Amino acid sequence: MKNKIAMLFGAAIVVAAITLFGTSKTDAAEVTYHTSSSIGDIGNDLQDTNVSSKVKLNSGDTVTITSDSAVDSVYIKWDKDPGNWTLSIGGKDYDEGGYGILHEFVELPEDATSITITVKQDDCRMCDLWVFKGDTPDFVQKWEPPYEEADILALVAHADDEALFFGPAIVNYVDKAAVQVAMFTNFHDSEPIRSHEFYNSLWEMGVRHAPIIGPFYDYYSETLDTAIGQYGEDESTAYVTDLIRRFKPQVVTTHDTNGEYGHGCHMLCAKAVMNAIEVSGNADSYPESAKDYGTWTPLKTYIHLWGENQITLDTRTPLDSFGGRTAIEVAREAYKKHESQQWCWFFVEDGIDDPTYQFSCAKFGLYKTSVGTDNNNDFLENITTYADQKANAQKESAENESTEVTDQNDDSKSGSSKFVVLIIIVVIIVLLLILVMCIRAYNKKKRAARRRARRAAQRRKE
Repeated sequence: MKNKIAMLFGAAIVVAAITLFGTSKTDAAEVTYHTSSSIGDIGNDLQDTNVSSKVKLNSGDTVTITSDSAVDSVYIKWDKDPGNWTLSIGGKDYDEGGYGILHEFVELPEDATSITITVKQDDCRMCDLWVFKGDTPDFVQKWEPPYEEADILALVAHADDEALFFGPAIVNYVDKAAVQVAMFTNFHDSEPIRSHEFYNSLWEMGVRHAPIIGPFYDYYSETLDTAIGQYGEDESTAYVTDLIRRFKPQVVTTHDTNGEYGHGCHMLCAKAVMNAIEVSGNADSYPESAKDYGTWTPLKTYIHLWGENQITLDTRTPLDSFGGRTAIEVAREAYKKHESQQWCWFFVEDGIDDPTYQFSCAKFGLYKTSVGTDNNNDFLENITTYADQKANAQKESAENESTEVTDQNDDSKSGSSKFVVLIIIVVIIVLLLILVMCIRAYNKKKRAARRRARRAAQRRKE
C-alpha cells in the first residue's frame, strides 16, 4: 500500500512538473507542416533531415509551407548561398537572405499558417526545412551575419582545417574578440556535405557570426606551383585583399607556408596572405575592393608553424564559456563534426599528448607586426579589441561631456560670483556717493551757521 501511495505521489509530482514547466522544448517547439512547390512534387526531401537530399530551385521558383497551427520561425539549410530571397506571409513580402548563411534561422514578422519562399537566383539548393512555434530545439543554429569589423581573421583552406590547425586560435578568442572565419575554397559542386560539417564544427567552437565561404573549387595539390596553376596567385591575393579590406582585422592568421602535411592549397593561402598584407593598404592595388571597402593593413599576422617569433597558444586551461572544457577538447569535438573526413590520418593535436606530431594546432609564428613583438603567447598582445575601443570611446565621450558640464557649471558659478562682486562694488560706490553728499551737506550747513553767527555778532556791536 505504501509503495502504491509513493508511486501515485511521484506521478503527481511529474504531472505537476509538466504542467508548470512544460515538456522538452524540442517536442513542444517543432511543428508538423506540408510543402508544395512551383516546380512540382518535391516529396519528403525537405523533411528527411538529410542534407544530401535537396530541392533545386531557380529564380522565381517557390516553396510554400502550410501547417495546421501558427508558427513564428523557420529554419532552412541551404547547400550554397541562396542570395536574397523573399518570404511572403498574408500577402506581404519580406526580404531575407543576403549574408551567405547556409544554416539560416528566420523569425517571422508575424505568426502564420502559410509561408511562401521565393528565390531570386538560379541553382538554389534547399536541403532541409523546419518550422517552429515558441522555443527552438538545441540543434537550431541561429547565426548572426559576418562581422563588420573583425579583431581576428582566420583564413582556412578547407572545411576541417578550422578545427585541425586553428581550433585553439578560434576557441580561445571567440568570447574575447570578434573572430571572423573565412574559407578559401567551397564544396558547392564537389562535396556539399562538407559545407554543413564546416558550419557544425564552427558552431561547436562557439562561433556565432557566419563564416565566409570562398569562390574557389576545391582542387588537391602537393606543391605551391601546382596550386598557383589551379587558382592563380593574383586571383588568390585579390580574394584575401578583399577580405582584409572588408573586415579590417587587427590580426590575421593562416596556414603553414609548407602546407602542414604538404597541401598546395594551404601553401597558397599563406602566400596570398603574405602578398595581401603588403598591398591591402594601397588603393592602387585591386582598386575595386578599395572602392568598396577602403584600404586596411592588419597590425599583426600569424602563420601556422612559422619558425620565427613563435608563440604557443594555451590549449589546456578549462574554459568557463565551454562548460570547463579546454580549447583542445573543444577543437577535437568540433573535428568530429566532419563525419566525412574521419578516415584521414591527421588529427587535432597540440603536441602534448603526442610530442612527435608535427602539425601542432598551438604553434604559430608572428610573421609581421606593427605593434611590437610578443611576450605572452597571445594573439591579442598589444591589441585593443574593437569592442574595447568602442567602450573606451564611449567612456571618453561621457567624461568629456561631464567635463563640459563641469566647465559650464564653473563658468556659471564664476559668472555668478562676478555679478555679485559687481553688485557689491556698485553698492559701495552708491554708499560712498551718499556719504560724500551727506558730508558736503553737513559742511554747507555748518558754514551757513557760522555766517549767521558772524552777522549776529556784528549787529550786536553796532
